[in-house]
Amino acid sequence: MEGTFLSNMFWMILCFILIYTAVSGRRQTPEERLHSHLFGDQHHDLTAFPLEKGSLDLNFRLKLFGADIETDTETLSVDVNFIQSWANKRLSWNPMDFGNITDINIDPEAAWVPNLYVHGNLEEDKEYNGLLSTLLTKINLRHDGVQTWLAPSTLLLKCAIIVSHFPFDTQHCHLQFGSFAFDSSKLNINVKPLDLDLYEDSPEWELLESGHAKEYVTYPGSKTPYTDALYVLKIRRKALAPLKELVFPNLALITLTMLVFVIPTDAGERIGYLFTTFLAIAFFMTDTIDTLPRNSLNAPFCMVFMGVSTLSLSLLAVCLCIGISCYYANTNLVELPDKCKTFLRKSGKFLGVNLKREFDGWRHMLNEIRNFEEENFIGSSSSGSLHKEVKKFALASHTEHPTERAKTSSEQTPVQTRKDNSQHKCSLSEEEIDGVDPLFENPEDLRSVHERLEILLSTFEEQDDNSWREMEWFLFSQAVDKICFVIFTSCFVLSLVFAGIHIYEVY
Repeated sequence: MEGTFLSNMFWMILCFILIYTAVSGRRQTPEERLHSHLFGDQHHDLTAFPLEKGSLDLNFRLKLFGADIETDTETLSVDVNFIQSWANKRLSWNPMDFGNITDINIDPEAAWVPNLYVHGNLEEDKEYNGLLSTLLTKINLRHDGVQTWLAPSTLLLKCAIIVSHFPFDTQHCHLQFGSFAFDSSKLNINVKPLDLDLYEDSPEWELLESGHAKEYVTYPGSKTPYTDALYVLKIRRKALAPLKELVFPNLALITLTMLVFVIPTDAGERIGYLFTTFLAIAFFMTDTIDTLPRNSLNAPFCMVFMGVSTLSLSLLAVCLCIGISCYYANTNLVELPDKCKTFLRKSGKFLGVNLKREFDGWRHMLNEIRNFEEENFIGSSSSGSLHKEVKKFALASHTEHPTERAKTSSEQTPVQTRKDNSQHKCSLSEEEIDGVDPLFENPEDLRSVHERLEILLSTFEEQDDNSWREMEWFLFSQAVDKICFVIFTSCFVLSLVFAGIHIYEVY
């Protein structure tokens, strides 16, 4: 019994020894041995600064994949890959001792990394907070202690927007990186050129050129300057988008505004049409303002152009109101001023307006009768010749009624040049005159007819004069319309010329 127990104990101890020997005798891989060699010594803090004295050289480069600008928030969004390399002799080894391993990948927390900060960072991630040391990509460590850290990231940075040339603007945005923990006596940043091999333009912006520089910055309370890596991006807005979304619609609205001169004045739609286009332009101005920075100190080019257009429309509305008031002027109360008549006479040939008045035949006949009365009838008893003159006028007025002529005169736009005055004289023969109503043979009846005819003809004459006054106001309103059209069109064309010159200089 006792021998059996001892035998079992022997075999149990033997199995334990064999198992322990097998486990403890398993060989580590070369990389495991290398990690144990580098990071197994707990007596050294590998996250400490690698040098006891002197300055550490840090090679810093950016690989840029894309860039985009938000104008309203003045932010720059870039997709980059940070490429940093430095030497840490504490983490070197002989490849022959570790299976010819020349490089390995280590975690950023396992060793010292440059404590760089992104200036102007707007990222809301509190864990990141603009610190490149918080990026979690692996670091490549070579056997000679050189570490290379490639860390892709998307940055949201502050970029001051200059909107003077908006929407054909070019912006200069700065990307600045530096350390607040190590000054230039400990950390020297060697800035390398920007890598653009994989860069792609955004739909709205294109990269024109880039620059890089190393800056020395002295902060308050520090005697030794700090080195910063600075990159400058010159980015220009592509012209196609603002042309389609802003320029062409605005030009179309201004062009449609010019059609207000085609609408007849008596249609009553001129002012309504003008204010409709005015509201459309105001809508575009509001939409444009929403895309601009809130603290912009300069007036954008497009806003200046649209502001001038709005001012022109306001002045045009005033001119149209003047023209409409002239068109509907009450000629019984107001007569066209002499200065306006003089202006129309002098500029009529340039404006296509003829203010020269040509009297109708019945007005010439009426003047002949009155002249004859002054010469023969007043203070004289002879009435035979007067009979004939009155009969001539009666036949002339029967041929061309004054009311019909006044109506025709008021409807003509513009006034046409009449025939020579000599063509309006009556050419009736004596036999035709003698065949007129016998009422004219009696002198007393002749006086009565003459008085009544004088009253009637005075009324016709007043109506004809009133029609001409209406025609004068109408011609003046036409002149105002044409002058406004010329001025507005000239301003519009000049604005386009200056805008074209401005765009050409920018691009």
